[in-house]
Amino acid sequence: MNGTATPPELLQRARSTQMTHMALTEINGLWGFINFVRAARENNILPIAGCNLLNGHDDVILLAESQKGYENMCFIISARHNNPTGGILQWAEAYTKEVFFISPQENTLQALVGIVPSSHLFAELRPGMQESTAHRLARKFRVEMIATGDVYFLNKSDVKNHKVLRAIDNNTTLSKLKTGDFKNADHYFRTEKELINLFPNSLEAINNSQYLAERCKTDWNYINTIFPAMSLKQTHRASQRLRKMVYAGALRRYEKITTRIKKRIEYEFSIIVPKGFSPYFLVVADIVKQTKSTIGRGSGAASIISYCLEITQVDPLKYNLQFERFIHPQRVDMPDIDIDFPWDERDAVFDYVFEKYGH
Repeated sequence: MNGTATPPELLQRARSTQMTHMALTEINGLWGFINFVRAARENNILPIAGCNLLNGHDDVILLAESQKGYENMCFIISARHNNPTGGILQWAEAYTKEVFFISPQENTLQALVGIVPSSHLFAELRPGMQESTAHRLARKFRVEMIATGDVYFLNKSDVKNHKVLRAIDNNTTLSKLKTGDFKNADHYFRTEKELINLFPNSLEAINNSQYLAERCKTDWNYINTIFPAMSLKQTHRASQRLRKMVYAGALRRYEKITTRIKKRIEYEFSIIVPKGFSPYFLVVADIVKQTKSTIGRGSGAASIISYCLEITQVDPLKYNLQFERFIHPQRVDMPDIDIDFPWDERDAVFDYVFEKYGH
């Protein structure tokens, strides 16, 4: 609970000031990035994936140079959550490729200079810093400077709301809120002219921010879902495995596979396979197997493939359920199978999923 401005508000302000790029750098996460990308497209702003990693001794901004950089950034963020008392060296050492690192802290830059090339490591100049401090860090570590807005709210007056959020987050009152727990009024959305007035001796750092933005990935596509690995290197192999499992399940369910049953199975496959949904059914079936008390419900019950995989317990042929209610041929987004687990078995199922498929 830090920023008071929504991504659409920030993007609208960026558009009104003729900015071309914007990075969303949430603290220790990427929770709002997909919605940010959508809003950025509506405002004709190029969206950059970023994150501000923070703990007691490190403060660093990550920006994705490419899809590989985005993936590595996700690994770094996961490492931060799995080891919150660690440091940037432990989190990022194995995942530095195609990620830009920007920090205003000497200790953080010192840790990164040995594992990140100078082309991807920068000393940050942000509001509240002395220009001379950032210049000294850039010289010491032989890296370039980047000027950032470090924006937490749109207008100076919004600092009051920011302090309220910080008090709530720290479970304290405004009068007891510590200085280090909130940002001062300097962290509002500045125009380029205002940033130049703030940092008159660091024009190169301001220009570098635009140059760096142009090096970052901005063409994001979230139409295709990346499924967890199941020792299936290609989607068509997943489809082959799914077909075997479905027909084996059909024999258990019906004892004999009639022409009507086969026709329905093949019809569903003719929709599921071209859409690349086979791995989805394999993953769901694998999770459902972890408990016998599970119940699949909703529109997923209209699928004979779900029934043969024992994801659902309703025979769609017996009750004349239409598969199109679950997956229509024109549907492009992922289907949704609702699964209920017993309350006392959910933690064990979650543990299994995280252990097998990762975080």
